[in-house]
Amino acid sequence: MVPDLAPLRQRATELENVIKEKTQALQVAPDGTLNLVTHGDKNYYYRRLPSGERLYLSTKDTELIRALCQKDFDRLDIQASQKELLAYQRFFRAFPSHRREDIYRELPPGRKRYVVSPYPDAGEWASKEYPRKGFARESAVLFSQDGTRVRSKSEIIIADLLFRNGIPYRYEYPLSLPEFGKVHPDFLLYDAQQEREIIWEHLGSLDNPGYCQYYARRIAAYERIGYLPGDTLVVTFEEPAHPFGPRDAQKALINVGLLAGIM
Repeated sequence: MVPDLAPLRQRATELENVIKEKTQALQVAPDGTLNLVTHGDKNYYYRRLPSGERLYLSTKDTELIRALCQKDFDRLDIQASQKELLAYQRFFRAFPSHRREDIYRELPPGRKRYVVSPYPDAGEWASKEYPRKGFARESAVLFSQDGTRVRSKSEIIIADLLFRNGIPYRYEYPLSLPEFGKVHPDFLLYDAQQEREIIWEHLGSLDNPGYCQYYARRIAAYERIGYLPGDTLVVTFEEPAHPFGPRDAQKALINVGLLAGIM
């Protein structure tokens, strides 16, 4: 399968934030650096000013000692973060945009039928074990037709539709998403015919502004790593005035070509 670069991109974003924050902190840090002299089990602290003057710092200068220690650490942190970030940036630039999976996908049918696919078949993909998210003790106990425990009646509708139509899926499969860390999309589907994975998120709390803002950012993050609406990203909704039903689920699959692909 195509390597998952999301954790590396997330790390690069974290380093960029560290560099920005530490650089801003240095701008308001006290002048000078800290010198530490140790004699036996005692530490003596001195402040080295830009002029070269060295001032002794007593126990009354604890906050200044702390600020200068942090300043020196922040400088080292920035240097190390910049080196690591540069390595990631070089890697991303060198990483090929055209991969072995793309070569197979672009083969004409007459050749593809005689070539061993680099993609797993549906059974191999569906049988992969993965850590489950788990349920709170007070959560409702709901199961789909294939025995998957889910969190809502709407997810039963989705899971049952996938099961009846033979579409492999993983429920709440953990993925690394830049800016979010580990997330658990409601469903991750596998389309063996087109060798693609499809994320399906079902949003059921549209009356909650914070919930909506979070998922707007999360869906945008999916798009930035290549999960695109109408192709590899499905987003369905419901609210009290407009409940989610089987026809809504069927329409979602038709829009990404999955139902048409097996009918």
